[in-house]
Amino acid sequence: MLATMKKQTTLAIDVKGQSSRQDAEPIIPETLGACVDKLDSTRKARLVLQREVEELKKVESELQDHLIRNVPKGSAGVFGRVMKALITTKDIPQVADWPAFYKYVMKKKAFELLQKRLSATAIQERWDAGEKIPGVEVFTTVGVSLTKI
Repeated sequence: MLATMKKQTTLAIDVKGQSSRQDAEPIIPETLGACVDKLDSTRKARLVLQREVEELKKVESELQDHLIRNVPKGSAGVFGRVMKALITTKDIPQVADWPAFYKYVMKKKAFELLQKRLSATAIQERWDAGEKIPGVEVFTTVGVSLTKI
C-alpha cells in the first residue's frame, strides 16, 4: 500500500454555477495494472464530459449569435430575469500584408509584435532533412500510450 495516498477531490457544479468539493476514492490505485485501467476509465469519462461541454458550447454560441443579430444597435442591452446582455466590440489586429509587416518588424526591431512560438512541424521537417537550426534544441516530452488488450 502506498504510504501517502493522494485523495481525489471532485468538483460538482450546480445549475447556478456554484461549486462544491467532495472527497472521493484515492486518485492513484495500489498496483500499476489498476492504474492503467483507471487511466483508461478516467479518460473515457473525460471524453464523455468533453462531448457534453462541446454541445453546451454549441448552444452557447448559437445563443450569442442570435443576440448579436437581434439586439438593436446602440441599445442599452437586453434584460432577462437574472442577467443583462450587452453587445460589445473589440478591435483585434490582423496582418493583411505579411512581407510589409515583417519588413516593419525588422526595421524597427519590434520583435515584441510576434509571439515566441516555434512551428514544431516545420522545425521537425528541417531536422529530418539534416538541417541544424541555431538556438533551437530538443525538449523531450514523456507521455503514456494506452492500447486495448
